[in-house]
Formats: sequence, C-alpha cells, structure tokens
Amino acid sequence: MALVCTQVLQGQVKFITEEHTATIEEGQMIALQENISHGVLALTETFFLLTVAMAKDE
Repeated sequence: MALVCTQVLQGQVKFITEEHTATIEEGQMIALQENISHGVLALTETFFLLTVAMAKDE
C-alpha cells in the first residue's frame, strides 16, 4: 500500500486520472491513494516535492 503526495513548490501542474483532472499551483498539494493510474503534465516550468508513503509489511 502506498500513498503518493505531490506539493508544488514553483509552477503549475495538471494531474489527470480516469475520473478527474486537477490543476495545482505553488503552495498546493494533491494526494492519491494506491492503485490510481495518473498522468502529470507541467503547464509551466515546475519544481515539486514528491512523497511516497508505504505501509510497513505486516
């Protein structure tokens, strides 16, 4: 299990899933649950922080 979080530090990106499209800008964050296929498109020159949180094996 893994949660993916992306915080835009500078610029603007578009996240695209089968069901939704979201545009996030500097200072905003988006989180996706596991097994969600997605694409990312930089709309401007962008720097972002990507965090992947994985569950500890039980």
